Amino acid sequence: MQIDYTVVAIVATLALLVIFLLVRKNMKDEKQFESDLNQQGTQPEKHDRDEKRM
Repeated sequence: MQIDYTVVAIVATLALLVIFLLVRKNMKDEKQFESDLNQQGTQPEKHDRDEKRM
């Protein structure tokens, strides 16, 4: 049984490319998620003016 090293090299290269793209996409999504969370936290809380004060 012979191993075709050309096919193995192509499959390994494609696997590394897919892993690289997934990691890069994950980093972009993480930055966007953090940005969304930070923007949600900066909104001031609204108070009801008719609320009774103690």
